Amino acid sequence: IKNTVTIGETRQDFLTRIESDIGITQKFYTDNKYFENSGPYPLQTGQRTYLTIEWSATSTFNDVNNARIITALPESITFENKTYSNGEMEIIYNEETSEVICNVGTIPAGSGTIKEPKICAFQVSIQPELADEVIILLGAAQLSGIDQWTGKDI
Repeated sequence: IKNTVTIGETRQDFLTRIESDIGITQKFYTDNKYFENSGPYPLQTGQRTYLTIEWSATSTFNDVNNARIITALPESITFENKTYSNGEMEIIYNEETSEVICNVGTIPAGSGTIKEPKICAFQVSIQPELADEVIILLGAAQLSGIDQWTGKDI
Protein backbone atom coordinates (compact mmCIF):
# COMPACT_ATOMS: atom_id res chain seq x y z
CA ILE A 1 0.00 0.00 0.00
CA LYS A 2 1.44 3.36 -1.00
CA ASN A 3 0.55 6.52 0.90
CA THR A 4 1.70 10.06 0.30
CA VAL A 5 1.72 12.53 3.18
CA THR A 6 2.12 16.24 2.51
CA ILE A 7 2.72 18.80 5.26
CA GLY A 8 3.27 22.28 3.92
CA GLU A 9 5.89 21.95 1.22
CA THR A 10 7.21 18.63 2.54
CA ARG A 11 5.98 15.53 0.78
CA GLN A 12 6.82 11.98 1.85
CA ASP A 13 5.83 8.67 0.21
CA PHE A 14 5.32 5.63 2.45
CA LEU A 15 5.20 2.06 1.17
CA THR A 16 3.61 -0.61 3.35
CA ARG A 17 4.26 -4.15 2.18
CA ILE A 18 1.40 -6.55 2.92
CA GLU A 19 2.48 -10.11 3.61
CA SER A 20 0.57 -12.81 1.77
CA ASP A 21 -1.73 -15.14 3.65
CA ILE A 22 -0.87 -18.70 2.69
CA GLY A 23 -3.06 -21.67 3.41
CA ILE A 24 -3.23 -25.41 3.05
CA THR A 25 -6.20 -27.74 2.88
CA GLN A 26 -5.64 -31.41 3.60
CA LYS A 27 -8.20 -34.01 2.47
CA PHE A 28 -8.34 -37.75 2.03
CA TYR A 29 -10.28 -39.72 -0.55
CA THR A 30 -11.48 -43.29 -0.58
CA ASP A 31 -12.71 -43.05 -4.18
CA ASN A 32 -10.52 -43.05 -7.29
CA LYS A 33 -9.81 -39.33 -7.62
CA TYR A 34 -6.14 -39.55 -8.70
CA PHE A 35 -5.30 -43.21 -8.14
CA GLU A 36 -7.15 -46.49 -7.96
CA ASN A 37 -8.02 -46.90 -4.28
CA SER A 38 -9.35 -50.15 -2.89
CA GLY A 39 -10.14 -51.94 0.33
CA PRO A 40 -12.90 -51.56 2.87
CA TYR A 41 -14.02 -48.21 4.19
CA PRO A 42 -14.83 -47.93 7.04
CA LEU A 43 -11.55 -49.68 7.78
CA GLN A 44 -11.65 -53.32 8.86
CA THR A 45 -9.22 -55.22 11.05
CA GLY A 46 -6.67 -57.24 9.07
CA GLN A 47 -7.66 -55.80 5.67
CA ARG A 48 -5.55 -53.30 3.74
CA THR A 49 -7.22 -50.11 2.50
CA TYR A 50 -5.69 -47.67 0.01
CA LEU A 51 -6.45 -43.96 0.39
CA THR A 52 -5.40 -40.76 -1.37
CA ILE A 53 -4.15 -37.72 0.55
CA GLU A 54 -4.55 -34.37 -1.24
CA TRP A 55 -2.90 -31.07 -0.34
CA SER A 56 -4.16 -27.80 -1.79
CA ALA A 57 -1.87 -24.75 -1.30
CA THR A 58 -3.09 -21.16 -1.65
CA SER A 59 -1.69 -17.63 -1.48
CA THR A 60 -3.81 -14.49 -1.31
CA PHE A 61 -1.82 -11.36 -2.16
CA ASN A 62 1.71 -12.21 -3.33
CA ASP A 63 3.68 -14.91 -5.07
CA VAL A 64 5.30 -17.29 -2.59
CA ASN A 65 8.61 -18.80 -3.70
CA ASN A 66 10.35 -21.98 -2.53
CA ALA A 67 7.06 -23.21 -1.11
CA ARG A 68 6.99 -26.64 0.43
CA ILE A 69 4.55 -28.80 2.34
CA ILE A 70 5.71 -31.35 4.88
CA THR A 71 4.12 -33.88 7.22
CA ALA A 72 5.08 -37.09 8.99
CA LEU A 73 3.26 -40.36 8.44
CA PRO A 74 2.42 -42.40 11.54
CA GLU A 75 4.08 -45.80 11.85
CA SER A 76 0.88 -47.62 10.84
CA ILE A 77 0.61 -45.81 7.47
CA THR A 78 2.46 -47.03 4.36
CA PHE A 79 3.51 -44.60 1.61
CA GLU A 80 2.62 -46.28 -1.70
CA ASN A 81 4.94 -44.24 -3.97
CA LYS A 82 2.10 -43.00 -6.19
CA THR A 83 2.03 -39.22 -6.59
CA TYR A 84 0.16 -36.53 -8.53
CA SER A 85 0.49 -32.77 -8.93
CA ASN A 86 -1.17 -30.12 -11.10
CA GLY A 87 2.19 -28.55 -11.91
CA GLU A 88 5.89 -29.26 -11.77
CA MET A 89 6.14 -30.29 -8.14
CA GLU A 90 8.38 -32.87 -6.57
CA ILE A 91 6.87 -35.21 -3.97
CA ILE A 92 9.42 -37.09 -1.85
CA TYR A 93 9.06 -39.70 0.87
CA ASN A 94 11.89 -39.92 3.41
CA GLU A 95 11.87 -43.48 4.75
CA GLU A 96 14.15 -42.63 7.68
CA THR A 97 11.89 -39.88 9.07
CA SER A 98 8.56 -41.05 7.55
CA GLU A 99 8.11 -37.52 6.18
CA VAL A 100 6.27 -36.69 2.99
CA ILE A 101 7.60 -33.50 1.38
CA CYS A 102 6.06 -31.70 -1.57
CA ASN A 103 8.38 -29.12 -3.11
CA VAL A 104 5.67 -26.87 -4.54
CA GLY A 105 7.94 -24.18 -6.01
CA THR A 106 6.04 -20.94 -6.56
CA ILE A 107 2.47 -20.42 -5.42
CA PRO A 108 1.16 -17.55 -7.58
CA ALA A 109 -0.71 -14.66 -5.96
CA GLY A 110 -4.44 -15.34 -6.04
CA SER A 111 -4.05 -19.13 -5.97
CA GLY A 112 -7.16 -20.56 -4.40
CA THR A 113 -9.26 -17.47 -5.15
CA ILE A 114 -8.95 -16.18 -8.71
CA LYS A 115 -6.51 -18.92 -9.77
CA GLU A 116 -6.43 -22.66 -9.21
CA PRO A 117 -4.63 -23.73 -6.03
CA LYS A 118 -1.45 -25.76 -6.28
CA ILE A 119 -2.44 -29.38 -5.70
CA CYS A 120 -0.34 -32.41 -4.90
CA ALA A 121 -1.55 -35.84 -3.86
CA PHE A 122 -0.12 -39.19 -2.83
CA GLN A 123 -1.44 -42.63 -2.03
CA VAL A 124 -1.11 -44.35 1.35
CA SER A 125 -2.37 -47.63 2.73
CA ILE A 126 -3.29 -48.93 6.14
CA GLN A 127 -4.09 -52.32 7.59
CA PRO A 128 -5.57 -51.98 11.09
CA GLU A 129 -4.41 -54.67 13.52
CA LEU A 130 -6.88 -54.08 16.36
CA ALA A 131 -10.66 -53.70 16.37
CA ASP A 132 -11.85 -50.19 17.30
CA GLU A 133 -8.29 -48.89 16.96
CA VAL A 134 -8.04 -45.09 16.64
CA ILE A 135 -6.24 -44.39 13.38
CA ILE A 136 -4.34 -41.19 12.65
CA LEU A 137 -3.68 -40.97 8.90
CA LEU A 138 -1.05 -38.24 9.15
CA GLY A 139 0.05 -35.34 11.26
CA ALA A 140 -0.70 -31.71 10.57
CA ALA A 141 0.80 -30.57 7.28
CA GLN A 142 2.98 -27.46 7.36
CA LEU A 143 3.25 -25.04 4.43
CA SER A 144 6.20 -22.65 4.24
CA GLY A 145 7.84 -20.39 1.67
CA ILE A 146 9.24 -16.93 0.99
CA ASP A 147 6.86 -14.06 0.28
CA GLN A 148 8.21 -12.55 -2.95
CA TRP A 149 6.96 -9.03 -2.15
CA THR A 150 8.08 -8.75 1.49
CA GLY A 151 11.05 -11.14 1.29
CA LYS A 152 9.97 -12.76 4.56
CA ASP A 153 9.77 -16.44 5.41
CA ILE A 154 6.14 -17.40 5.93
